[in-house]
Formats: sequence, C-alpha cells, structure tokens
Amino acid sequence: AKDIYQGCIDVVKANGFKDCYIRPLMYLNGGGWNLNVDFGRADLGIAAWEWNNYLGKEAVEKGIRANVSSYTRHHVNVTMTKSKVAGNYANSFLAKTESMRLGFEEAIMLDAQGYVAECTGENIFVVNKGVIYTPSTAPVLEGITRASLAQIANDLGYTVKEQPIS
Repeated sequence: AKDIYQGCIDVVKANGFKDCYIRPLMYLNGGGWNLNVDFGRADLGIAAWEWNNYLGKEAVEKGIRANVSSYTRHHVNVTMTKSKVAGNYANSFLAKTESMRLGFEEAIMLDAQGYVAECTGENIFVVNKGVIYTPSTAPVLEGITRASLAQIANDLGYTVKEQPIS
C-alpha cells in the first residue's frame, strides 16, 4: 500500500499537477484467458489527469439538471460493486450518455428495488427540514467523499440518516 501511495505522489509530481484525478488501476497480467484469475499476476498502473470540477464551473454556480436513468445501478451481487472495478463503469457510461443525449447534465440511478442509489459519478444527499438523507450503503459505492461529507455534516451538528429514498 505504501508503494501505491508513493507511486501516486510521484505521478502527480512528474506531471506538475495541482488539481487532478488519480486512477491507480490494478489489472490481471496473464492467466486470465480462461476466465480463472487464479493463474494470473496482479500488476498496477497509475494514471492522472488534470481535473478541476467534475460537472464544470457553471454547475457549481447554477446547479444541474438530472433525470432518473432507464439504466439501473448494478445489483450488489452482480459483480464487485463495492470497489472501483473498471468494468463497473459501463453501467454509468450508459446512464450518463443517455441523460446527456436527453439534455440533462447527470443521471440518477435507481437500485434494483427502484429506490435512489446514486448518480453516475456522485453520491446523493437530500436535505429535508434540516435533516440530511442519503441512501443506505447497500446499493452504493462507499467512498471517501461520501464518508467525509457525512462526517463533516455530523461535526457541524446536522443529522445524517441513511435510508431508502423513493
């Protein structure tokens, strides 16, 4: 883990980035041709690119328009949905592309039961009467951004409730 951490720092420094997205990517090198990963070797590459704001500066100032996608967020038992597996992104690519073609900036994805899960690149938090609601962790990626926002909100005295959102 220390080597990966240092590798990320080295990639950012080598490119002279200040604001960037870092994507360590572990992949199977050999042995997977028969769909059995037991005989492959895990290798790692680290990519980084400049990235100031996911939805653009205007989104921060004016907000965005989102629709409920016709694509459903992967069910938790479909694949390793609790990790950033590259193949999982096909689901979000389809939803985001569909929404943008329809004139929206983002897609809201529902879980297999029809409740709000997350957007294609963000978690969802709903504020109602001073309480912050967010979907339970079952259908979403449990990332550092989601955990940080919930912690900061709690530290500021807000109540954060995880529950199904229709």
